[in-house]
Amino acid sequence: MSWLEHHDRSWKLASDAEVMSRQNQLDSARELYMRAAKEEELAVNSLDLSKSRTLGISVVSAVSLWYKAARYKKAQQLAKTWLKYTALAAFAREELDELLQAIEQVIETDDEEPQEFGVSCIRATGCIKIPVADISSEMQKQSPILSYFQGDATGQNFHHRRHYRSADKKEHQQPDHKGAGAFKLSDNEYLHKKPSARSGVKNKRSPKTSSYFCFR
Repeated sequence: MSWLEHHDRSWKLASDAEVMSRQNQLDSARELYMRAAKEEELAVNSLDLSKSRTLGISVVSAVSLWYKAARYKKAQQLAKTWLKYTALAAFAREELDELLQAIEQVIETDDEEPQEFGVSCIRATGCIKIPVADISSEMQKQSPILSYFQGDATGQNFHHRRHYRSADKKEHQQPDHKGAGAFKLSDNEYLHKKPSARSGVKNKRSPKTSSYFCFR
């Protein structure tokens, strides 16, 4: 199977997991997040390493999904493995660094599999920065997950969203997708999102500044 096929499977599973978590079906949600993480890892493994932007997005997605599945040691291991890869895109390296800090903080205070879904995220403190990434591949633009990660989805979790631009550095405007693409945090996990410097601009375009998600 291709990167796109695995990637889209991951997106669908993560969407279903979000529905389950909102319905308080916590075991089912974690199982679906785990399956989504496995599909995203398969997507990474099927990818040409020369596609640095796509690779970076998939790697961060996989780590984020393992985190959401409460498989913290797995998320930690995967993040450390890819941080050793010297050709990893800078934006992905920055995100993995911050994800790893959050994951390791959770591991210090929680068991590998907490009894209550989201407990670890409550104990994790600090902000996670989501920097801008440039997306140029037509293959990437065909993927629903990358389309849905565009926009100002409030309270989105580590399964990262994107404010992205085209490769020629001109801002690439996309419609504001909501709903299935917004992988939101639970009420306990989410505290607030620090507004970007351009959030008040009337003509909303993809911001060049980073976004932050803060946790209790």
